[in-house]
Amino acid sequence: MFTQKEIGNLRNILEGIYSINEPSGLYLADMGPWNTILKDGKVDLMHMIDCDMAQAGPAPHDRLATVAGLWGYNSQVMGAFLAGYGLSVERLQSIEEHVKQMTVLSAMESFRWEQEHQPHNIPEYAESVHFIAHDLFDL
Repeated sequence: MFTQKEIGNLRNILEGIYSINEPSGLYLADMGPWNTILKDGKVDLMHMIDCDMAQAGPAPHDRLATVAGLWGYNSQVMGAFLAGYGLSVERLQSIEEHVKQMTVLSAMESFRWEQEHQPHNIPEYAESVHFIAHDLFDL
């Protein structure tokens, strides 16, 4: 699936994640009205339920990496997400390398999951890791 050189390149990319020095947050990957309860109908009294897809990660890096992994780092969807998130161009530039690294990590995590649960999809997910890593890091 991966050559020794590609494995070394991926390792180098992923090691950069250790240098992220940002606060982490807990987020629900399946957030929506179906997973919330509002007390007295007020958003400020919202409670989360069904947290089996809750994850922790540096904010906003992890959310941006998820969007980039699904739709592409330079996609219109990513642009719309960034606009909605309210990040300044300067802030995005300051975290861009880490967001790209986390995008590769997310692709690797999907690949690992497929290996365990749906091995027939391994070639497709390996191709996705190749594409994302080459696109973001010009390997």
